[in-house]
Amino acid sequence: MKKSTSASFAFVILMIWFLSGCSPASAPVPPTLMLTTTDTPLPTKTPIPTNTLVPTNTPIPPTATVSAPEKSLEYLNGVKVVYIDVFDKQLSKVEWRFGAGLQVKNGVLDIFGKDWNNISPRRQFSEGSGVVLDFAYTKGSFFETYISHGFWDIDGYKTFGIYFDKNLARTNVWSGKNALGGEYLPGDLALQSDTDYSLLMAIIPKGEFLVVIWKPSDPSKTNYYREEIGKNWSNLTWVFGIAIDSGTITLDNFREIKFDSAK
Repeated sequence: MKKSTSASFAFVILMIWFLSGCSPASAPVPPTLMLTTTDTPLPTKTPIPTNTLVPTNTPIPPTATVSAPEKSLEYLNGVKVVYIDVFDKQLSKVEWRFGAGLQVKNGVLDIFGKDWNNISPRRQFSEGSGVVLDFAYTKGSFFETYISHGFWDIDGYKTFGIYFDKNLARTNVWSGKNALGGEYLPGDLALQSDTDYSLLMAIIPKGEFLVVIWKPSDPSKTNYYREEIGKNWSNLTWVFGIAIDSGTITLDNFREIKFDSAK
């Protein structure tokens, strides 16, 4: 076997680095991008690809009997549930992409926080769609729910996320490599650990996003935020995900919705 020259060796190292999808060490990496999966290898420091295949079957029967969450009707018109997972069985790798730090037990999904452990449905989302889910979190949890488009470290990357930390929720918005800041969600709902909440995140046409958080036992109190980011955020496909760095999140009644318009 011939010895490699130093130039060839450098070229090989460069190609390995390029194919691995690594970004420069100095690049600021949002927590939502630090994914770990056990079923499908992905480039590091990237969101889930937007070309993920959409499964042809869902738990909803052909004549769907799942009604739209009542609270969603206060903000959206023509809401329909198109997919639901009540976590009464182990997660399907056909339906979900997920890492090792979770368990399905007693009809709920527990996700354990470590290095932004991530879970995401494999389906794509577009304008006029969104998610509604029930959740609770333990004391000291730090996690994020987000809607993301594209890959980290490219100009076309976009994400609209909601950070949950120290019983507060705030937005986390990125365009390309630029953080666009974040605002705390206004409202009269005071978040607490070990308490059941519901979350609505919806993609509205013309680059607009909606998030609502409420307590099912008292839906009169909400935290509500709606933002139109810009025209270059419209007519895109998105993925939804949850990333947790510390603590534990408990999920139930995960619903994907479609709607006609926003009120």
